[in-house]
Amino acid sequence: MRDELLGEFALDDSALTLTVATEDTSVKLNVRLEGATVAEAISTARFIVETLTERLGQARKELVREVLPIVNAGYLDPGEPPLSPEEFLRRAKLRGLSADVDGNTSFHFDDDDMLWGHRLVVDCDRDGLKWGAGVFG
Repeated sequence: MRDELLGEFALDDSALTLTVATEDTSVKLNVRLEGATVAEAISTARFIVETLTERLGQARKELVREVLPIVNAGYLDPGEPPLSPEEFLRRAKLRGLSADVDGNTSFHFDDDDMLWGHRLVVDCDRDGLKWGAGVFG
């Protein structure tokens, strides 16, 4: 299927999936249907694409605030200096996005082995008022 803003996207019984471009890469966005209509999923995908730059910037700030201290407190090799926020963000690569039809979004990052292969996830609500970051896996 095709949408003017979203471009090509795939749709099945459980999700709408498309590729979105960021300033440095392209990643998959998966909007879970969970009983919602296709129109609702398209509307949510449009919202995420339209606000992606701003929300991705905030997601990266949350990673630095919540996860960088974990790396620097217990995952460095002996004698290794603490990572700067810039180095941490250079290594933490966005690998995908997922959302529900309400617009609650998760940003999925690789850890570049800073946390021994764990996934880094930043979640936010549609309004961008509630944010949280964590380490999984």
